[in-house]
Amino acid sequence: MVLSRTPWCVSEDERWLIEESDLNRHPQQLLADELGITLTAFKSRLLRARKHLKEAMTELCEIEADDTSPVCCHKKMN
Repeated sequence: MVLSRTPWCVSEDERWLIEESDLNRHPQQLLADELGITLTAFKSRLLRARKHLKEAMTELCEIEADDTSPVCCHKKMN
């Protein structure tokens, strides 16, 4: 997986959440049960992990985002 090649982007736990839920398409309730947490808690952790991944990738890929679009433009090089 791409995320395993960039371990500095998100924590191991966050990487697992994103890979299992978003990439491997496992049901969120099943994953929450595996972790011994509620579905609401799982969704909160997943949302936080996605946010951290987006922040890291935006910085690593030198992309600027604004309020109207997920991607605005690449940062200008000096």
